[in-house]
This record gives sequence, C-alpha cells and structure tokens, in this order.
Amino acid sequence: MKKYALRILALICVLAITLPAFARPAEAAPVINPIKKIGLYYGSSGLSAANLVNHTGLGYAFGFYDSTRTFIPAVKTGERSLTVTQDKHYSLTGAAYLSADPASATGVICHWHLQYKTASVSADAAATEAARVSALGYNAYPAHVKGAYHVALGQYVSKSAAESALAEVSAAVGAELIVTGGDDSVLRVTVTDTNRILFTFDSSSALGIFPLADQGVVPQTWCGGYRYYGGFEYKLNANGLINVVNVVDLCSYVKGVIPYEISASWPVEAQKAQALCAKCYAYSGNKHAASGFDLCDTACCQVYRGNNAATATSDAAVEAIMNKNITYNGGAITAYYSSSNGGASESSENVWTATIGYLRGKADPHEDASIIPNYRYTNTITAEQVATILRNKGYAVPGVADMYVSKYTDVGNVYTLTVVDTAGKKWDFNKSSARAILGTDYVKSQRFTVTGGAGGAMVSINAGGGKIALPARDIFVAGASGTPVKIAGGPDIKVITASGIVSLGTGKTDTGNNGVFTITGTGSGHNVGMSQWGLYCMAKKNMTYDQMLKFYYTGVEITDLAGSSGETAQ
Repeated sequence: MKKYALRILALICVLAITLPAFARPAEAAPVINPIKKIGLYYGSSGLSAANLVNHTGLGYAFGFYDSTRTFIPAVKTGERSLTVTQDKHYSLTGAAYLSADPASATGVICHWHLQYKTASVSADAAATEAARVSALGYNAYPAHVKGAYHVALGQYVSKSAAESALAEVSAAVGAELIVTGGDDSVLRVTVTDTNRILFTFDSSSALGIFPLADQGVVPQTWCGGYRYYGGFEYKLNANGLINVVNVVDLCSYVKGVIPYEISASWPVEAQKAQALCAKCYAYSGNKHAASGFDLCDTACCQVYRGNNAATATSDAAVEAIMNKNITYNGGAITAYYSSSNGGASESSENVWTATIGYLRGKADPHEDASIIPNYRYTNTITAEQVATILRNKGYAVPGVADMYVSKYTDVGNVYTLTVVDTAGKKWDFNKSSARAILGTDYVKSQRFTVTGGAGGAMVSINAGGGKIALPARDIFVAGASGTPVKIAGGPDIKVITASGIVSLGTGKTDTGNNGVFTITGTGSGHNVGMSQWGLYCMAKKNMTYDQMLKFYYTGVEITDLAGSSGETAQ
C-alpha cells in the first residue's frame, strides 16, 4: 500500500507542475502543496537583462499572477529563448545588452514605438492584429497598457523619429496610431540576442511568464544556469534592476532544496528528515514578503537551485513526506536547522529572542566528529583586525585590548563575547551576535572558545555533560573573610581546598600573545534545532527520519495532514 500511496502523491506533485495554474480549477490546489514565490534575483542582485530558455516545454505564455497566485495568461509565443529588460535603448553585443553603443554592437533595441490609439477588445485580439501587422513588415506585438491590451509596433531612436514615421505607418496598417515609449518602468520581452519584441508590460503588478507544456512532459526552464519548475515573475525594483521570482508549488520547491542543503547521495532517511524540515520551514515562510516574494534562494532562508542536482532518490524522499507535518502542541512548527551543532544544540532564546518549546538545547551524542568535514576549526585574529571589524560596523572602538567569552550557556555554547577596548570600555555581544559580530571567516558556530589576549590562565569546568575551557580573568572564589578573590589574580593561581585558599604558584598567564587571539570551535551554524550532519550520522546508525526529528525537536509529533499520527518525542 505504501508503494501505491507514494505513486499517488508523486502524481499530485507532477500534476501541480505539469498543468499551468490557469488550466486548473482553484480547488485542485491541495493544502499540502501551496504555491510559493522564491526570490532568485532581487534588490542589488537584480538583473538588467533576465533570460529564460525552455529545457522542456514549447514556448511561454505572458500575463500576470493574481492575488490567489493563479496565473492569468494574456498571449502565447512558441519562442523558447526569451530576455526580459526595461523598455529602453540597448545595444546587442553577443549575449550582452548594453546601454552604450560600442562599435562591436550587432544591433540595437530602441525604446520609442508607435501604438494603436484604441485598445483591443482582448489580449487575443491584440495578438491577432499584431500578427497581421507583422506580416506587413513591421515588428508588431501586444502591449499591456493601463490594464488594457494594445497593438504596438516599430522601434525608433527618438520621439521625433517616431513622430516623423507616424503618418506613413498609420496609413500602411490602416489604423490610427500614437507615439509611445521613453518609459523605463515598462518591461519588455524580446527573443534572446535579437531586437524582436514579443510583449511589453506596464502594470504596477509583476509581469508573469509561464512555460507551455510539451505533450504532457513537465516543463522545466533554464534561468541563470539552473533549471526550475513553475513560472516566473518580473518587477522593476528600487535599484533600477529587475527582480526575478520563481512561482512554484511547494513540492517542486522542496525538491530543489534537498540536493543543495544536503547531498542527494546521503541515506534516504536523512533526506526524508531534511525534506520534511524544509517543507515545514517553507510552508508558511514569508521572510521577504516586503520584497514581493516569500523566501529567497540562499542560506538566508534555504538554499534552492532548482532541479540540476535532484535525483530520483531525492525526489522520492520529498514525495514520501509531502502529506506529513511536524507539530508541537497541535500546531505546525518552524523547523530551524543548521549544518552542525558541534556537540550540543541550543535553546532558541539563547541565540535569538523568543523561547520556543520545541527548540531546546541539549548535548548531541550523534554527531561523529570523525566523519563531519571541518567539524573543528581554529582561526587567529589580531587585536587590530577586531578593532577594524567593529569600527566598520559602527562601534567607536579606539583599539582592542582584550577579547574573551564571558558567558556560556548550560550546554556549553557561547552566550556573550566580550571585547575590551583600549580605553577600558567593555563591549558585550550576546546570543547570535556573539557568533556573527566577527564574521564567518573567524567564527563558524555558536560553540567556540577564545584564547590569547590578557586573559591569564584557562580553567576547565563541567558544562552540559562535558568540559569547556573558560578564561580565569573573571572567575572568583570566596576568601576567608568573604571577600571575592580571583582564581588568577596575576601569575599566582589560587584554588579552594579543604584548608582554604591555596596558592598553586605561578601558572600559565597570557599578557597579550602579541595582540593575537585564537578562536577554536566545533560545528557550523546557529546550533538551533536540527543538525544536518547529525541526520547523516543517525542514518548511518539505521535510525528513521521520525526518530531523528523527535530528537532534535523536543516534544514534537510527526502527523498526517489529514489527521494526527505518531508519538510524542521524549
């Protein structure tokens, strides 16, 4: 029965990406497989020219996505390679679209045009008339203008050039025309590497492009060197560049996450666990809503690169968990995860702000340091480098005299990194800032120590079932009269014994180590929730995906979307 259930679920995923949204009734989109918007290029990383190429498919439909994320088609083309730009002057040089006119240019695309004064009754009517006019020798195309569809044609280097041609062209096509163009906010679709315009779009909403199916084969589209399911949205951003957003069902999105968050060659149970986490994280994720999409394609959200690296095994792992959920007290969780916790996960409030019941820190006996790449790291950084980093981040630091971890959590992860400047001021960086302030070139996880500087001796204490090294600079013992006495008040290290405070003589002191600090740590990432390498190690022990998830997320259940199943994690 499981085999047939997986086949049915796989068919749901295929249908969701095979049939264009405009060909499906609204109720056909199952709750388990909502449409997500994923930012591929946006903000300062937006594009001036965005290319699409059919991998499978027979051209494209142009239109837009409505508020329910249903694609509303306007016109279609059989062209399989498209470029979206602003409707402004470009020179073509190979595959490049340049605003200048180099001698090597192979052609130009101009941004002044002629347009039918009267709108067409429909997009189809505009496309039909544009085809008739193109047969007369003009490059005519449908143009979306203020919610209506017009026929536009011709390319002119200036407004005056267009005005000069107006009467002659109007007579030739048999319609009243007006001059239009010069509006950089209009988006234009051309056949790649040519100046043949297929469609223009001037709405404040985003231009939508959806691949047309090829005899039931699931359409896939090349964009930026990666293959994607689903359609695309384009919108001009505040940087004068084009945001490119992949509009895709959740099942297909998760298939494009798994091979990039972990390896598609990992054991299938580890892939199932990662797939369910990725699905739960993305289901209601809207981290980039202000930018017009839900999630980005980087580690800021989850790494997503489409289908290039997907395998039959990784796809099957996704399909196997699409009707599953991870719940806590009856509600769906946000399944945070990182690469490796280095020996202990961490409670959410010790890294971020909110206390989340299922994100509890605990020692991790499953991670195997012998098989996890770069499990341990050691980096050195000078006092001047620390000072420069802080200054560049807006901290008025005259210089750095010392740096050390001043507070650890109960499981031995860093809570506070303290920097002492040369004026004697202490700067405390707490929680996630303790890991992030120096950058990943120096600190790769939430679990590390700092030696060097003026810290004096290092003292080992028990924490979270293991020992961690702490600088003795701020550790005190109670003196005979109740006065606090530093363990390392200089070269003389003191400890408490049955006889009272006893001097151990001169210990290891560090008076600056020539201004160099050594950062030593284990793991990679924020340490909250699931460890990806922990999944791998657990799968090697023949643990199942639900056992893995119940370990990393305290008190959760693995449930069916149609009803609850599974046991409470201990």
